[in-house]
Amino acid sequence: MKDKLRNYVEELVWANLDTELDRWKDICTCDRCKLDIATYALNHIRPRYFDTTGGQAQKISQSREGQQLITDVILGITAAIRVVAKNPHHKPLSKLIQTDD
Repeated sequence: MKDKLRNYVEELVWANLDTELDRWKDICTCDRCKLDIATYALNHIRPRYFDTTGGQAQKISQSREGQQLITDVILGITAAIRVVAKNPHHKPLSKLIQTDD
């Protein structure tokens, strides 16, 4: 039964993450950083659960609440990108790229 319960905000974060990352220059897009960004965003946005058997996701997406959720998700992802970019779990991108001067 628990497989019928979904977090709509989580789906929105994953659906919008790459698009938002494309807006930034010099941001690491490795799987670790993407996971950190999604985790940070999801921990700072109120979850919105729905029952997958009743078509609630479509109802939410078409409502005023759905539009507000998308805005909240974009803002959450943006905040998360800033935090993770300053504190990645690996060396900054400039130090990862080896140059032969």
